Amino acid sequence: QKQEEEHLEEQEEEKDPQKEEDKTKDHISSSATKSPVKDTAAATTNTATKQKDDKKDDDKETTKTKTATQPIEIPPIGSLIDQKERKIIAKDVSWLLNFAVIGFPKCGTTSMKQWLGRTPELYSVDHEVAALSRNDPVGLIEELYQSDPEQLAKRPFRGIKFPHDIDSKYALGLYQKYFPKTKFVVQIRHPLLWFQSYYNFRIWKIYNEGLNITFPPPRDLVGPCLTNGEPWSCLSEPKHFCKADNVCTDGAKFHIAISRLGLTPMNTTKELDLLQHHHNHTMTIHKTHQPVFLLEMDQWKDPVGGDYAEKLRHDLGDFLGIGGPLPKRTPYKHRETWVEGKSIRICEPQHKAVRHVLLDIARNVADWILDYLLKSPQIVVSSKEHFRDLMKLYRRDPCRAATTTDSTETKKEDAKQQQKTKSSSKEKKKDEEEEEQE
Repeated sequence: QKQEEEHLEEQEEEKDPQKEEDKTKDHISSSATKSPVKDTAAATTNTATKQKDDKKDDDKETTKTKTATQPIEIPPIGSLIDQKERKIIAKDVSWLLNFAVIGFPKCGTTSMKQWLGRTPELYSVDHEVAALSRNDPVGLIEELYQSDPEQLAKRPFRGIKFPHDIDSKYALGLYQKYFPKTKFVVQIRHPLLWFQSYYNFRIWKIYNEGLNITFPPPRDLVGPCLTNGEPWSCLSEPKHFCKADNVCTDGAKFHIAISRLGLTPMNTTKELDLLQHHHNHTMTIHKTHQPVFLLEMDQWKDPVGGDYAEKLRHDLGDFLGIGGPLPKRTPYKHRETWVEGKSIRICEPQHKAVRHVLLDIARNVADWILDYLLKSPQIVVSSKEHFRDLMKLYRRDPCRAATTTDSTETKKEDAKQQQKTKSSSKEKKKDEEEEEQE
């Protein structure tokens, strides 16, 4: 390709004698004003200096990478747990888990897991690990060891994904007991869009697996996910307590689940009203000392002129401590989950009551995060002002924005129709008057 380009340039110069003449003049002028010996010496010195500087930069980068990616020796699993008695016997297993994607379902956690798994320094178990949410810390260690032993030993940073760890009864307490250094990644999205996505996913799963199950309509899923009224996700509880596989409007109360990390004061009536903790006597708080990376799902998208996704790549890499940015993210291939006659569009009129509940929740989520959570030094967000702008959108109805164009067109059509009706009435009245005069 280079040879072809040079050939084309030569042809252009042959076609343009003036260009060749100018080039010759420049060469003569340069030769007359510079000493070839001095130029050669200066070029040699500059080249040597540049090579030396490049080597220093390379050495720095290599040292930084080695520090970040130095693998550690993995001890035999028998020295950590007693599999027969189902208990942890090692004094410290916190080194085993560096990060965890703990919330929320249908907020891009699968895409995040795949992205982290493509990073050479990170070992991310390739499936969801629900062990801590099921009160089984031994099971978590077994999953880490059994998933891919070679990669576990090779990659220095290890992590898991289970989006219900943040709102389950047991997980946060077990993190604090056994894995107090684990860094958390939490992703959220607008509650209306979350509910629609989660509902349609469950419908698709029933249809795809050929299950003989009648899924409740959205209007029956207002309130908590457990029929006994407890605020947890439905995981370790008996099946008859589960309303609809964790699809419920209370599941969109992301602020209540995140508040369990104990990152805000929770000492004012205003904050407690947003969190409803005085109504939830069973809610447990686990004071977290490790950093938490908070991400709004739309931060993946780059508006015109923005570089938020690129900054996110660097910020998340720094947060995880890998010594550089994450690799460029490849778009996640979403599977088709629409089931004709069963899936829902949350903006349709029949879901107005459910939408009203979810909008109230969305406003509370935004208010608490903006007024309280972002003040915590342990919360890390990328492009903070952009994140704030996205949170402010939670105070608006996305359905109204989606239907603005349709509404405008409808109004135009209505106005045209009214004009036609008026014109028709005038003509009719005129004809009647003419008939009377005749």
